[in-house]
Amino acid sequence: MFVNFSKISCAQQTQEMLLKSTNIKLRWIRAHVGSSGNEAADVLAKKATQEGIPTYIPAPRNHIKSLLQKKSIICWQKEWDNGETVRSVHNVLPKVKTTPTPCKGPK
Repeated sequence: MFVNFSKISCAQQTQEMLLKSTNIKLRWIRAHVGSSGNEAADVLAKKATQEGIPTYIPAPRNHIKSLLQKKSIICWQKEWDNGETVRSVHNVLPKVKTTPTPCKGPK
């Protein structure tokens, strides 16, 4: 018997199971052999690919921070490379960094 969950409820329950379980097994099941549950899953899968169901999975804070840092440095580097001012400094320091660069003053 197929239980008809709402899309949101089903997605939330699936997400909760994935987050809680450390032992998840995926198996191939032959399609179109008359299994009502399998046929219903096919219909829902096709509908999801056509309509799209937004899914939000929480990510660890440090992962988000790392992604933002990488994206920021890429953006900063593009601006630094394409800028029109301080080209003399760009020639000496072509790569942006998040750490200070030691400079030697005149002797």
